Amino acid sequence: MDLWWSSAKEDTRRSLPRSKVNQPLQTPTIIDPLFGTRSVNRITPKQTKGTQSFGKRHNKSHTLCRRCGRRSFHCQKKTCAQCGYPAAKLRSFEWATKAQRRKTTGTGRCAYIKTLTVRFKNGFREGSQAKPRKSA
Repeated sequence: MDLWWSSAKEDTRRSLPRSKVNQPLQTPTIIDPLFGTRSVNRITPKQTKGTQSFGKRHNKSHTLCRRCGRRSFHCQKKTCAQCGYPAAKLRSFEWATKAQRRKTTGTGRCAYIKTLTVRFKNGFREGSQAKPRKSA
């Protein structure tokens, strides 16, 4: 009997014969005097690296970074995964264009750069007072 979603070519490529493919998997059964026949769910008593071991994690590998303030400073490596502290230069890579855009000049307050253009126009003069303007 051919199914509408499978063709004869696909059936020849299968590793198992067609008669064994459509059979349901057989689970082991035990005969219980109280509940009758039931299937056995096999749970491995061995501790695995998956879901069971996630509950046993109590120590934090990363703590707050002094420079960037994020929780990316590795306690054992003593380096920040985000900004690269204690390295002198900020951590940035050419392949991470979006990350550079988030951290570049203009994303913060720019407290110093804000007044820089005005001071440049006046020749960076300091200590002098502006002359009073005369009314016309």
